[in-house]
Amino acid sequence: MGIFTAAPGAKNYGNTVSGNILTGNALPGVAMHSHAPAQVLDDNIIIGNRISGNGTDGDLGSSLPPMGISVSSAVVPVKGTVISQNVFKGEGMDIAVNVSNGASALSAHFNSFFGAIGVGNLGAGSISATANWWKCSRGPGASGCSTTSGSNIATDPWLTSPF
Repeated sequence: MGIFTAAPGAKNYGNTVSGNILTGNALPGVAMHSHAPAQVLDDNIIIGNRISGNGTDGDLGSSLPPMGISVSSAVVPVKGTVISQNVFKGEGMDIAVNVSNGASALSAHFNSFFGAIGVGNLGAGSISATANWWKCSRGPGASGCSTTSGSNIATDPWLTSPF
């Protein structure tokens, strides 16, 4: 599933990706990309999907693990994106975010993470990742739980059982 902005000034916003089984793709299950000035990639919702066994997003770097969802914007902020009620299995990084503009903000709540890394922030934006299941009741980074990678990721409080 792809949400892309093609040319400078392009807009792709207000989309909903809901109720899908996204598995076994060569790219992430959901990829959102913006690469040029004045583009808008805001207010998208990814909700209630089962995401597993997908590939790496080459735009984020070929050395990264397979991803469930990737969000990438080299130039413009990405705001208002909500990732909720998804179940991730068989991914190395369940959600990968690489947004260069520090004004970016993404929300990920009520997801069930089963990957080694539940949420990876590879850029400068912030991620609110509270109220998620991190593969165990002790929360992100505890032994046997999924973890985070990068900075500006809020995780507390977390869920103590999967939704």
